[in-house]
Amino acid sequence: MTARDTPQLRRAALSLLGSAARQREFAGSLSHGEWESVAILAGLHRLWPHLHGRIERGELVVEVPPHIVAHWRKAHREQALVALAQRNELFRLTEWLRERGMESVALKGSWLAWYAYPHAAERPLRDIDLLLPAGMAIAAWDALVADGFTPDEPRETDEAQARLAKHLPPLEGPAGASVELHLRAWELAERMDWAMPPDRTERMIASAQPADPSDPCRYPSREAMLAHLVIHAVYSHRLDAGPLLLPDILFCAAKEIDWPALLEWAREDGWEEALALVLSLVDRWCSSGMVGESGVSHVPPERVLEDAELLLVQDPRARKSAGIAMAVGEAWDDGGLAEVLRRLGERAAKLSPAKIAKRSYETARDFTSGPASEDARRALAIGRWLEGRE
Repeated sequence: MTARDTPQLRRAALSLLGSAARQREFAGSLSHGEWESVAILAGLHRLWPHLHGRIERGELVVEVPPHIVAHWRKAHREQALVALAQRNELFRLTEWLRERGMESVALKGSWLAWYAYPHAAERPLRDIDLLLPAGMAIAAWDALVADGFTPDEPRETDEAQARLAKHLPPLEGPAGASVELHLRAWELAERMDWAMPPDRTERMIASAQPADPSDPCRYPSREAMLAHLVIHAVYSHRLDAGPLLLPDILFCAAKEIDWPALLEWAREDGWEEALALVLSLVDRWCSSGMVGESGVSHVPPERVLEDAELLLVQDPRARKSAGIAMAVGEAWDDGGLAEVLRRLGERAAKLSPAKIAKRSYETARDFTSGPASEDARRALAIGRWLEGRE
């Protein structure tokens, strides 16, 4: 089954995470076919369990077709079992690494699911993400492979090169859980096609603390967690990682946040605009009041907010194509055709001929049959705004 993908339907899907007023505005009069498309978009972005929770708490004020409600209920029930299995694996891995002298920090969803969201099922995890110092992460990856974990692909054998990555290739454990060992919280600037905030992995690790006496894991402080969510969404992914960002921020910020300390960090490292963008999106859709509470001063213009909200709900199956087009645009801005060719050559050098052919076909397909080119334009415009070029 495929979904129609229009700005109106993207906003309808996004509104289901938002205030009653937003729901009525964008999803209050959807046709049967439009509800089908919205439900598919929501499923692609792993929203179904959370939307079931919102229905149960009376937070959805629009009438959702009964068969869609039933799908969301089933997804919540199934995700509850997955969440328990992932948490058991997280605890086991944390203790297994600790026994070998390796202390890890569990990132993002591992804490959000169990300590921020109303129910763990409402925050699906793609992977169990564990952050370790670079040398320790490489040793841990090798040890897990030796212990029976299956790598998605071989890791970089040159350790100096391996240390430059954000994370090592994903591992699948004997129980089926996917695990990513991170060497740093976000990418180094030299590994990206655009500017990145300074690497603050040591700060993330130093901030880590336990969440509960029965939980063996350590998690970043609330401020470090919020910083990571913002930088991951805006810089690492240019807002293509999905609309769960809104409830992630909303539930994370519902805990005690030292806003002056977070704002000082954002200003010192040059990502206050990204923080303002994310908080403005949450305010715009969820009426949270976080922009005023945080004290950010760089409120984004309307055109940036409109682009950003649509990027959140883009079809994740086409985001690689949009990302390639955006990277080409960034390269053109930085150095014209010569820089475009240089960066494309660097990308191609890392891929096999089969992968190059597959990616070329997918990009051509996405640009001829979908809105990927418009998403690339939106992401490029946001990048230019972040860097003060527009």
